[in-house]
Amino acid sequence: MVILYCFVYYFYFKDYAFLYYSVFLASITLGFLIIDGTLNLFGVSKKITNFLIITNYIALAFFASKFINSFLFLESIYPKLKKYTYTVGVLIILSGLIYFITDSHLYLLILNVLVFSLLLIYWLTSVLLFKRNIYTKILVLAFALLLFSAIDSFVLTNFGFRIFKSNPLLMKIGGIVQIIVLWFAVIFREKILRKENAFMKKEIISFSDSINLNDKKVKNENTLEDLSHREREIFNLIIQGKSNKVISAELNISVNTVKFHIKNIYEKLNIKSRKEALNIDLNIAKL
Repeated sequence: MVILYCFVYYFYFKDYAFLYYSVFLASITLGFLIIDGTLNLFGVSKKITNFLIITNYIALAFFASKFINSFLFLESIYPKLKKYTYTVGVLIILSGLIYFITDSHLYLLILNVLVFSLLLIYWLTSVLLFKRNIYTKILVLAFALLLFSAIDSFVLTNFGFRIFKSNPLLMKIGGIVQIIVLWFAVIFREKILRKENAFMKKEIISFSDSINLNDKKVKNENTLEDLSHREREIFNLIIQGKSNKVISAELNISVNTVKFHIKNIYEKLNIKSRKEALNIDLNIAKL
C-alpha cells in the first residue's frame, strides 16, 4: 500500500523522492522474499535466483541513494558526492556481474560490502545535515535500524563476528519501522516544501511589486544581475502569477527544477536586500 501511495503521490506532486522511495521499498520487499526462500517454493532455479539477487542489490543501492539525494537535495549541498558514489556504483555492477559468471561467494561478499558501504556513506552524509530540519532527523533515525542490522547480517557475519546479533526477523521489524516512519517523513517533507515554496514565491512577487512601486529601474537591474538567464525567465513567470506546473510546461523543465530555481532566486534576492538594508542603515548613521 505504501508503494502504491508513493506512486500516486509522485504523479500528483511530481516529486521524485516519492518515486525513488517506492522502488527502494520494492527492492527491500524482494530482498526479504529471497532471504525467506520464497522463490524456491515456485521452483525458481539457482541461476535465476542469483540474477535476481544481483539485480536487487544494484536496484537497492541505486534507488536508495537516489531517494536520499532527492529527499535531502544533496546535489545542491554536496555536488561532488555524486562523482564518488558513481564510482562505487560501477564497482557494484562489476562485482555483481563477476559473481553471476563465477558463482563465487567472494564476489558476493564484495558486492555486499560495496552496497552497504554506499548506503552507509549516504547515511553519514545525512547525519552531517541532522540539524538542518525535522525530516532529516527522521531519516537518520529511521534508516539506521535497518541499515545496521543488514550490515551486521550480510557483511560482518562473513568476517566471523557480529555486533547486534541481528536476524531476519529483526531486519523485517526494522524494515517495517522504516517504511512507516519514512512514509510519514516523506509526506511531512512535502507539506513543508510546499509551504516554503509558496512563501518564497510570495516574497519574490512582493519584492518585484516594491521595485515597480518605487520605479527604480536601475536598481532593478542591479538587484537581478546575479540571476542566471533561466532564473530570470522563472522570475518573470512568477511575477505573472503562474503556477509551478505552468512554469515547468512553458520552459520544458520538471516541477522539481522549478522549485530549485525558485529557492535560488529567493536566496539571491534576499542577500541583495540585506545588503541594501545594511547600506541604508549605514547612511542613516552617517547623517
